[in-house]
Amino acid sequence: MPTRAGLNTIHAARSSVVERARRFGPPALRGRGDEATGKAPGPAKERRSSSSVRTTGVVLRRVAPGSVLKVSALFSLSLGLVLLVAGVLLWSAAHSIGLIGNLESFMGDIGFTDFRLEGDQVMKAWLIVGGVLVVGGTFAGVLMAMLYNLLADVVGGVKLVLQEDDTEPPRA
Repeated sequence: MPTRAGLNTIHAARSSVVERARRFGPPALRGRGDEATGKAPGPAKERRSSSSVRTTGVVLRRVAPGSVLKVSALFSLSLGLVLLVAGVLLWSAAHSIGLIGNLESFMGDIGFTDFRLEGDQVMKAWLIVGGVLVVGGTFAGVLMAMLYNLLADVVGGVKLVLQEDDTEPPRA
C-alpha cells in the first residue's frame, strides 16, 4: 500500500508533466486546462497569448552527404538548363539582328579567312561545357558538405536560433 508521501510525490510529478504539456505541447492545446478533471489552467502568468513566440537554439553538427548530393545535382542541373535556354535565346537574338554575320565578316577582315560560327557546333560545345559544370557543381557541393562535417567535428558546428510562432495561420 503506497504511503501518503509516495502519493504526494506521484501527484506532484503528474502535475509537473501535465503543466509542461500544457505549456510546451502542441499549439492547439497550449493554455487549456485539464479537460479530464475539469481543472482550470494554471495562473494567468503561465498562459501564453495567441501571438507568443518561442525560440530555441540548435547546433548543426553534421550534413548528410547523400542529401547534399541530391539537392546539389538538382540545383546544378536546373542552373545548366537555365543557362542553355538563355544561350539559345541570345544566339537567336544575335542571329536575327545580324550580329553573327558582322562578327564573321570582322574575323575575315583581320585575317581569319574561313571563319564561320555554326549554330549546331556552338550548341554541342555549350552542352559539353554545361554537362561538365553540372558534374563539377554536384561534386563541389558534396565536397563542401564533407569538409563542413570535418570542420564541425573540430569547432562544434553552426548554432542556429529557431523561432516558433504560435499564431494560427489564416484559413483560406
